[in-house]
Amino acid sequence: MASLNVGVSPERETLERGATRAAVERLSAILGDDEVERRARLDAFESFQRLPPPPWRLSRSLKRNLESIDLERLIPFSTEGPSAEDYEADADSSPTRIVCVDGQAVSARLAAEVAAKGAYIAPLEAALRERPDLVRANLGRVVANETHRFTALHAAFRRGGIVVYVPRGVVLEEPVEFRMIVDRAAGFPHLLIVADEDASVRVIEQIESRPATGEGTRILCSVREIVAARGARIHHAALQRLGDDVAEIAILRASVNRDATVEIAPVVLGGDIVKMDVEASLDGEGADAHVLGGFFASEREAFDLASRITHRAPHTTGNAVVLGAANGAGQAAFNGMISIQENGPGSESNLKSRTLLLSPKAHVDAVPGLEIANNDVKAYHGATIGEIDEETLFFCQARGIAPDVARRMIITGFFSPVVDAIPSLRARTWLQQHIEAKV
Repeated sequence: MASLNVGVSPERETLERGATRAAVERLSAILGDDEVERRARLDAFESFQRLPPPPWRLSRSLKRNLESIDLERLIPFSTEGPSAEDYEADADSSPTRIVCVDGQAVSARLAAEVAAKGAYIAPLEAALRERPDLVRANLGRVVANETHRFTALHAAFRRGGIVVYVPRGVVLEEPVEFRMIVDRAAGFPHLLIVADEDASVRVIEQIESRPATGEGTRILCSVREIVAARGARIHHAALQRLGDDVAEIAILRASVNRDATVEIAPVVLGGDIVKMDVEASLDGEGADAHVLGGFFASEREAFDLASRITHRAPHTTGNAVVLGAANGAGQAAFNGMISIQENGPGSESNLKSRTLLLSPKAHVDAVPGLEIANNDVKAYHGATIGEIDEETLFFCQARGIAPDVARRMIITGFFSPVVDAIPSLRARTWLQQHIEAKV
């Protein structure tokens, strides 16, 4: 097992405030960007100033939306070195694990197989120094900076995240774990996963926030890009539990080439307002994409979530299943879309969403959709929204299980397909505990 020098700075300085050009220039100077990178950040900031935000589709939360985020009080970054406890990785976690606090990589260790098999895994800033050609050839390849206002803001303040590259034919047995913590400042992490032909890798993100300090606005504005070459297999899980004072705007997009398979497991368990778009583009014949996600909104949380699978080649397969729940006054919207283009004959796709409403004030909108431009396809979609089944609850109580315990069992069992699909015992335990805490 190898440890990386992540270059944590011991300096302690005041926080930066405001989404401003001056803040972009200061961050660029702190990170030691070259002129190309500095210019790219400033161009992205100019795009941020003119681009609109993505649409907000939650019908009952129109006053709380992306435009209500107070960016004048944004804390875009902090140069304060994290405390010593942030350097410590869990003893029972994956041998390959990178921990990032407020955009600073504070801990990184790699399993011996990574170097032995010629793979490359590193924090984003280290990768830009060590493998600039690899990073720059793929950064922005799937998600353009100008996709919308917040992808441009991300590009201007991008800091933290990881790069995972697996060369041709290499199979990494151990999952890669990335832990992202929002502490004093906003987070702008970028995750880049590239698997060459017939390569295989599993990547698990664990995203958390610490209690508010009252010093300003904290958001998590992330971009995840996945590139699966011919015959590659990538599994990516993004497990999120943010506090109710942190907003999240995230986009995850995968390019899946011939005979490749990408499995995506996004789980949203918290945040003031959350906007997340998950997309897979099936770009080569025989490509497969599978989305198995979940969400649980409670209190005043408002989630706007979307899934889209686009079939651009023949004989491709898509499957999306999203399980959700809303408690208290939690609000959520899920918009799913299957798009089979004219050049996608012989393709098959399935979209399902199932949601539990756990209180009278909770509300969920579920809108599945189809865009079909070829007759030689199979496509299915459906959505259900309902309360806990009374017969199931009675069945449990008739066997001596208390009502509250039975209710908890039913809800956790409802999410079990999502939990069981996570390829890490530690991550599954973490996810299970946070789901139970929301009941």
